[in-house]
Amino acid sequence: MFRSILLLVLTAILFAAPFPNDKNWKFYQTKHFNIYFNSQTRVVADRAFDMIEDIYEKVSGELFYSPIDRIDLVFTDQTDSVNGYADYFRQTIVMEVSPVPDVVFGPFSKDVLWNLLVHELTHIIHMGMNYSNGFVYSFAKRLTSKGFLYPYFISEGYAVYNEKLIAKGGRLNNSYYNEHMMAFAKYNNFPTLNQISYASMLRFPQGSGPYIVGAEFVDYLCKRYGKRKLITAFHYFSRKQYISSFEMAFEKIYDKTLNAAYQEFIDYVKLGMINNSKDESPYELIVTGDIYAQNPQWISPDEIVYYLNDLKEDPQIIKSNLSGTQKGKLYSDPALSNQYLLIHDDLYFIKYELDNLYMSSHKLFKYNLITHTEELVEAGVVDFDRTEDGLLYIKEDGDIHSLYLNVGPKEPVLIVTADNIGSIKICESDIFYVKRKGTDNALYQYNIQTGTENRLLSGNIRDIFLEDNYLYFVADWEGLSQLYLYNSASGKCEKKTQVLTGVFNPSILDDTLLYSTLTDRGFSLALISDFTKIDISTTQMLDYYQPKIVSQDKFIYVTNDVEVTMNSINEKKSTSNIYANIFDEKYPKTAKKYSIWNLNSFYFIPWMTISDYGSSVAFMTMFADPLLYQQFSARFQYNLGYESYNFSYLNTAIYPYIQVQAVKADADRYSQELLLFPTTIGRQYHEIDIGLEQREENNEKSDYIYSSYLWSSLNKYPYSISYEKGFQNYLSLRTRQGDYKKTIVDQLSLFLPGLDVNHVLFVDATIGLSSVGEFTVGGYPRTLSVRGYDYLTKRKGSRFAKLSIEYRFPIIVVDDYLLFGYYVPQLDCSVFMDTADASGSMSALFSSDVFRSFGFLINMKGVQFNTYLFEFGIGFATSTEKNTSIIFSFGTNFSL
Repeated sequence: MFRSILLLVLTAILFAAPFPNDKNWKFYQTKHFNIYFNSQTRVVADRAFDMIEDIYEKVSGELFYSPIDRIDLVFTDQTDSVNGYADYFRQTIVMEVSPVPDVVFGPFSKDVLWNLLVHELTHIIHMGMNYSNGFVYSFAKRLTSKGFLYPYFISEGYAVYNEKLIAKGGRLNNSYYNEHMMAFAKYNNFPTLNQISYASMLRFPQGSGPYIVGAEFVDYLCKRYGKRKLITAFHYFSRKQYISSFEMAFEKIYDKTLNAAYQEFIDYVKLGMINNSKDESPYELIVTGDIYAQNPQWISPDEIVYYLNDLKEDPQIIKSNLSGTQKGKLYSDPALSNQYLLIHDDLYFIKYELDNLYMSSHKLFKYNLITHTEELVEAGVVDFDRTEDGLLYIKEDGDIHSLYLNVGPKEPVLIVTADNIGSIKICESDIFYVKRKGTDNALYQYNIQTGTENRLLSGNIRDIFLEDNYLYFVADWEGLSQLYLYNSASGKCEKKTQVLTGVFNPSILDDTLLYSTLTDRGFSLALISDFTKIDISTTQMLDYYQPKIVSQDKFIYVTNDVEVTMNSINEKKSTSNIYANIFDEKYPKTAKKYSIWNLNSFYFIPWMTISDYGSSVAFMTMFADPLLYQQFSARFQYNLGYESYNFSYLNTAIYPYIQVQAVKADADRYSQELLLFPTTIGRQYHEIDIGLEQREENNEKSDYIYSSYLWSSLNKYPYSISYEKGFQNYLSLRTRQGDYKKTIVDQLSLFLPGLDVNHVLFVDATIGLSSVGEFTVGGYPRTLSVRGYDYLTKRKGSRFAKLSIEYRFPIIVVDDYLLFGYYVPQLDCSVFMDTADASGSMSALFSSDVFRSFGFLINMKGVQFNTYLFEFGIGFATSTEKNTSIIFSFGTNFSL
């Protein structure tokens, strides 16, 4: 009986409601796309309608492949952060409507939306390439492709490369990626191919690594060998079904291993670093390590504050002397960003938090260091600057930024709007900022008294600050971001640094420059003494900055045993203008009402578990509409001679949600019709479920009224081995209709801090009582299991209690391949005690011989194909029935 409760929780986790239940969703149709939008995102969808088929023609032309199915393109506005993703299994692109900063994603020579769509569409077409026959494809859809087998750095690297090739802009024309390469070369410590093959790599730069290193590597391959070889490798890999890895296809086409090519790339980067290091400015690292130390600010000649994040605990604002011998924490919070400002005893900072079930945004807070009180200053703020008298801040409105000035009790004054605004600074009667209109990114000066705006410089500019009325800024005009001093009288700029690893968040005090820079392990703080005496170069700054244009060459390429040709593209290529005319006639821009019955998303996921106390095979499949308002799922598992299944339907188009499911789990058979009321309050998640249940008991059917309440607040970090802080409580009440007999179960899970960083004390307590049926406790794989007992050992009763206490701690960071070709972030160990009993009365619980075990486990969680979770556990347990038993398990559905 109890097993059904956990299956309900599992169902809630499997299902998702990523889009708000807005009744005003509509869509456009083009030749290859369905474009979905609501009233908040229609303007951007209109722009996409006018460009998406041209982008499709170019991306499919480069790859010589066109997907068989239409592509769903969804525009939503649920966060003020840049966000977007492509799910090639569902043939869906989701774009978050937010302003895009040039600092990392630019520069742009076309509409920024063009750049973003090129990237995501590249994923859909590239990863969806397949040569299966029509019958197989009609059943398995995108599962017939090998997209999930690509190393992550290849899929993301090629998409970033296309930003440069097709969109004529993007991250490869920015210095940020190159500065990472210089840091890896300078310290002779590049990420391995194993690490950048996975989004979960632990070493710096973590999830950004496959993008950064992958893009630079793909760019190198295309420069040295031509892009036609890479495209040929893609087709060869897709066509040859017996090839299980892209590495094999790469070696066939390039006549060298992927590792050998990567080593050539590393040597190439090192050579570039050596050539650029001759005139590097001398500097001293004062805070370094496997950390993000950013945005340093001077307090006094020997005292600074800075943002610190080691990815093992909450980000912090640190106050320290220069030597680091005296250091203290001013503030810490899981949602803290690196944007902060200390003014006397007031600490201003930005946090990124949930607004409700669907929305999240940045918010500006003030924390007083004396009273330790925190207050919200302004919601929706993505950047800010503060003086004694005024507050300058940027807010997002769709894909537009608005700059506001708030002085005293007056209403905020709108200064300017633009496609993107960043790096703002207020100084007396002048405001300095960088803004982009269209593709033009420039530094501006705005006079508050006259209301006039003056354009100063163009290019990729950031980190403006003023010192002694001198205007400093960082720009990457020469390929690396350096500090410049602007002379307003002459219009000239003095280059003040030559740092290969980039200058970030600079600050000056008494001729000493304090800034953040890259290393092979993260962001470190650095000092340059006698800074103002340095004059590296003086340059007349003109509006000359343009991204490099990369020529395109379309091709048909033949190797020994593979010919790359256009697949599934039957129409003759034509000019964009002719194509647009045909497109306009056939697909007018007419908004159609969205239907939740357009069920075209599909998943089919198998897995297997093997252990000394039970083995199972299982699969899950799901159908849904593009916005996931209706989700149909089926889950089947066979284990130790019995089968279980779960057929579920979830509707999130209305609130409360509607869920209908039929479940068989061991001897449990029941169906439910529920109303779900999920919500968020602060950082806590709450869900109330109410409905009807039909249950088969002793060959008789009974009807129940079902209700449950889930309350959770959980937190973890990239280096966490499990949730580290918080709790989860699940309470369920089942009342049989007719005689009103009840079954009550309550499960409380606590995650408490351990003795060291990333150590966790996990306490799980569950109790239940029933006047209807019996609970069963015993060996795994029962939900109410005690580790160390076999499956046949069991005890039944109308009352039960179970307590597990487990101390979890990391053993070693692996961050590499380990077992069966699986990438493993780290190994951890668990020391546990399990106790459980079932009886006919509460007083009899734990009064007799109970199930009890002690033991330890060594755990390994691995990743394959960036999707499959693989878990391995081995250990020993001592129980009341056996002296010692070995606990062993591995599979894709095993959880300790």
